[in-house]
Amino acid sequence: MNNIFLILFLTVMFFLFIEIILRFKKIIYMPLKFKILYCFFLLKKKAFIESYVICQRVHRGGFKNINDLVQHYSKISNLSINQIYEKFIPNKVYSDYYSGGHGTINEIFDSSFGYKAIPNQRLQTIYINEHGLRNTINVKNVLNKKEKKIFFLGGSLVFGVGSTGDEKTIPSIVSAYLNNNKNTKFYYKCYNYGYLRDDSFKEVTKLEKNSDEPNIVISLSGYNDIVNKLWGINKLKPSSRPIINFLKQFLILRAIKRFILAYKNYNLGNISLPVQSNEEGDIYPLY
Repeated sequence: MNNIFLILFLTVMFFLFIEIILRFKKIIYMPLKFKILYCFFLLKKKAFIESYVICQRVHRGGFKNINDLVQHYSKISNLSINQIYEKFIPNKVYSDYYSGGHGTINEIFDSSFGYKAIPNQRLQTIYINEHGLRNTINVKNVLNKKEKKIFFLGGSLVFGVGSTGDEKTIPSIVSAYLNNNKNTKFYYKCYNYGYLRDDSFKEVTKLEKNSDEPNIVISLSGYNDIVNKLWGINKLKPSSRPIINFLKQFLILRAIKRFILAYKNYNLGNISLPVQSNEEGDIYPLY
């Protein structure tokens, strides 16, 4: 009997050890204070989301640390290092807010679209307009040209995670590029229908349910289709069972689940359609 308890104890300790390693690596670019709090389940959810965002940007951008990322932002935005810190990391090392939004976007659940932004929100670098869309800075149609509407669809790339302001999102930049060109025959009004976690399934749903008819549709996506297929959750709505939500906090259990679903979904004999997901690890995916 003692041997059984010893084996169980060692097994639990082993899994907790792996869990701490996974948590440490998940926000590896953050200050030690954040990593310790997260390893022991003490980091607040909003602080974790912000930390995860910045780590994804550092990692996927190929940078060595946060300072390298900030210098990159400075170069592409023509803002000074201090201005970038004010926008993205106001208290530098110990801020809870690293995403540039200085807070997380308030969302509601929609049975057709999954999570979407609540209208009329203003964060430091993000403005959600009255339609629940990220605001696009469109050049004014001063020459009264015939208007053509361009809908941009996609995930956080189109939404503009990491942009230093609404004017730096892809739709805003395209609007400025097209409409400042004197040779263009039409006036192009751009709309940002991109949102966090969106995949091609949600993009088609948005087009189908939208009463406004676009002249041009541009979709920049693909990453979320792969991620959502891999996580393999059939519904976007979170579980109402406390035990399930508690277990989802453990990265090791999610890692095991991910391997199982990857084997199941990518079996050559499995021809099922992609499924949707809302795993915490899919928050603010960066392309």
